[in-house]
Amino acid sequence: MKKRLLTILLSLVAATCLTFALTACGEKKTECEKNGHSFSTEWLNDATDHWHKCANCNEVSDKAAHTWNAGEITTPATFTSDGVKTYTCTVCEKAKTETVTMEYIDVNFVKSDAE
Repeated sequence: MKKRLLTILLSLVAATCLTFALTACGEKKTECEKNGHSFSTEWLNDATDHWHKCANCNEVSDKAAHTWNAGEITTPATFTSDGVKTYTCTVCEKAKTETVTMEYIDVNFVKSDAE
């Protein structure tokens, strides 16, 4: 009888320990492992790429190179100063600029004998 009680008691202790271990293990899972990623709809970007970031971890999604439009002259070049052309990514709206060199006119002055 003592042997049988001891076996039952050990079985209960083992089951309790196993249940606790599985529960504790489940608590160590990240939010993403439990519920899946939660990627933001906001685009993040750097000089070359754009992406979406998970709100619960550092995973990224939809990472790709920028797709630049044809550009727009935002500051026209003049005879005395350079201008600026602005390009915008058609996906994330990041902007980059490029210098437009000033326009030169070749003027030939001819010395006149007229008074």
